[in-house]
Amino acid sequence: MPSEDYWTEEQSFRLNGGYFKEELSTLYRLLSRSKKNLRALDIGSEMGKLFYVLEREGFETWGIEPSPTFRKRAIELGFAPPDRLILASVEEAEFPPEHFDFITFSAVFEHLYYPGEVLRKVLRWLKPDGVIHVEVPSANWLIAKLLNTYYRLIGTDYTTHLSPMHPPLPLV
Repeated sequence: MPSEDYWTEEQSFRLNGGYFKEELSTLYRLLSRSKKNLRALDIGSEMGKLFYVLEREGFETWGIEPSPTFRKRAIELGFAPPDRLILASVEEAEFPPEHFDFITFSAVFEHLYYPGEVLRKVLRWLKPDGVIHVEVPSANWLIAKLLNTYYRLIGTDYTTHLSPMHPPLPLV
């Protein structure tokens, strides 16, 4: 899928100042070491916005992106360097053991066929006192509950639990 078809220009290419700020604040509270010389892995980098934020924050950042289109866009936008944004699935990727201080799955985990196996693999890449961040859509979100009620009332089998309803479709 072309990256331009996935999000609008406004959603995709602009970074607001608060993007991932709260998560970074939590990360720094959890880490038991200095904020210097930290290494991060962004799994499912898409167009590289989080990759860029982590780099700007001082991390040596690596990314995994299985879509050639998204990887290319991240590089074109200057959000990620080609030598550290790997074109592969997380299942295919390889890194040394205990290599990263921080690993993030941002809206990726729900797309994995075998999340338990992937998590075991990725945890080997994490330093013993490192932090892993898994972000998935919430089924308890009020708007989702309202929309699901509406869908049931009008007699459809639609659900917001699989939103967004375009490839790559969530598997859960």
